[in-house]
Amino acid sequence: MIKELKKGDYFPLEGKFYSTFFERDMDILLEEGASVEYAEKCVEDFNNMSAELKNSIFRAAKAYCRDFMDMVDEEEVMEDMTVPIYPDTDPKEIMKCIQPSVMVIQEPEDENKIGWQLECNCDWEIEHGMEIDVLDGKLVYLSSFSGYSPWMEFDERDYNYAGKT
Repeated sequence: MIKELKKGDYFPLEGKFYSTFFERDMDILLEEGASVEYAEKCVEDFNNMSAELKNSIFRAAKAYCRDFMDMVDEEEVMEDMTVPIYPDTDPKEIMKCIQPSVMVIQEPEDENKIGWQLECNCDWEIEHGMEIDVLDGKLVYLSSFSGYSPWMEFDERDYNYAGKT
């Protein structure tokens, strides 16, 4: 599944994989302590995520987008959107406004749980983008990219949209 795997400039290993979710090749980075075998499990988990997890991502990303628009000039943000995202817009439409950048695999705290992080660009927050952290099939963090980890404990101060929808 992971192809073109090689030693990276900033990460021990980097490569590419095909994302069925975004229907394109994506970059993948393996941090120190993350094995190729574990990374393969993460890619498989990502490519086979449940409808429930996908819907959680759609709803959380839409909430993040709408909240960001409420904090800044909504009309100015809408000018840069691939599709407009209004309060009544179907949450699945948000995916048209998200461009995946890279999947990061960190050293797992528990090899029996799958945890991955996705860094994305998004139309509404071009400076900080978006981070999606999933642990054991559950969305644990979705907000601006902060370089967190799916293994972290999150609270309300993290502006975490996972679980708020």
